[in-house]
Amino acid sequence: MMLCFRENHCQTEETRLRVLVVEDDGTATDWLRKLLEAQGFAVQTADCYKAALQAATEWMPDMLVSDIRLPDKSGLDVIHSLRSAYPNLKAIAVSGCSKPDDDPTILAAGVSAYLPKPLDAERLGNLIRHLLANER
Repeated sequence: MMLCFRENHCQTEETRLRVLVVEDDGTATDWLRKLLEAQGFAVQTADCYKAALQAATEWMPDMLVSDIRLPDKSGLDVIHSLRSAYPNLKAIAVSGCSKPDDDPTILAAGVSAYLPKPLDAERLGNLIRHLLANER
C-alpha cells in the first residue's frame, strides 16, 4: 500500500518509520497517534509495560516514545527492558511531572531524549526524525 503525506513524498508501509507509543491516557494516546501518523510515521500503541513488551516483540519499532508514569511499571522500566533486548532502539521519555535535571534516573535509563508535557507536535516529529536519521 502506498501512502502519500505531501506532494512527491510517498512511502509504503514497509518504509515508514515505526514508532511505539506507550501511554496510559487514552486521549493522549489518540492525539499522539494522529499527529505522528500525519507526519508519516507508522504507529502502534500500548497502555502499560506488559503491552509495550508484547507490541515491541511482535512489531519491532524503530522508536519508542514512553510516558514515565504507567499503571503497572514505570516507563523507565519499559525503556530499560526494551533497550536491553534491542540495543539500537531509540527511546524518548515524556512526562508532565519530572525534569531530567531533577531525576537522573530518567537519563540513566538509556533514553535518547526527554520531552516534558505538554508535547509540541512539530518538536516531537523533528526529534524522532533526527534520532533516526542515521539508522536507515
